[in-house]
Amino acid sequence: MYRKINILITLLILVTGCVTQQRFDTLEENHHRHVESSKEKLKNLSGQINNLENELLDCKKKSSALELDKRRLETDNLHQNNQIDNLKDLLADSEQKLHRKETIIKTQKKVIAQVNETKKKIEHSLKKQIASQEIKLEEMEGKLKLTFVDKILFNSGSASINKAGKEALLHIADSLRDQTQNYNIIRVEGHTDNIPIADGPMKKVFQSNWELSAARAISVVRFLRYSGGIDPTRMCISAYSLYRPVDTNDTAEGRKQNRRIEIILTP
Repeated sequence: MYRKINILITLLILVTGCVTQQRFDTLEENHHRHVESSKEKLKNLSGQINNLENELLDCKKKSSALELDKRRLETDNLHQNNQIDNLKDLLADSEQKLHRKETIIKTQKKVIAQVNETKKKIEHSLKKQIASQEIKLEEMEGKLKLTFVDKILFNSGSASINKAGKEALLHIADSLRDQTQNYNIIRVEGHTDNIPIADGPMKKVFQSNWELSAARAISVVRFLRYSGGIDPTRMCISAYSLYRPVDTNDTAEGRKQNRRIEIILTP
């Protein structure tokens, strides 16, 4: 009886042990497949991570390049804006210069017209004296210069205006009295030759040619003021004595040219 039981137990153990080993093998095989699958998945994930990291690095490089491009464009844009501002300033400056030049040209044309008008008036009123070369009329860069040579205004050794001189100066005053916009400055210059003032009564009045040239210029200005009605604020006096000759002092004709009164009319 006991022998049969032992045999049954032994058989049961053997059967049970066989089933357990088979199941273990199956589990072990499934586990191995699972591990291999996990390894493969991990490998794939690692590859994907590497790809993503490479893509991220590439994106960072592109982003840096784009940032540099952005800064470069901003710098270029700022430079272009500065250039535009500079061009605007240059344009505005050019327009101002053009406007000034146009104004100057208009003014010059007006001055030329005024000079021509006044010149014609003086030439007409002093035709005889100009023809005889007692008076010279010259245009100098918009100015008019009237030169009274030698005795047309003064007798020898005198600072008193003679009759012919007064007549000529009245004609000039008539031409200039109302032309305050055309010629607002009238400068009267006295000049002499280089012959010293001789001893005698004249020496007591004029110590040198300085005094003589100044006295003659003053006489002309006083006559224009009180007899010609010229505004005194428009007139000034210069006395140059013998120091600005227009001809040689070695000849009588040259000294005659140097003994003169010049009236400079300035717009």
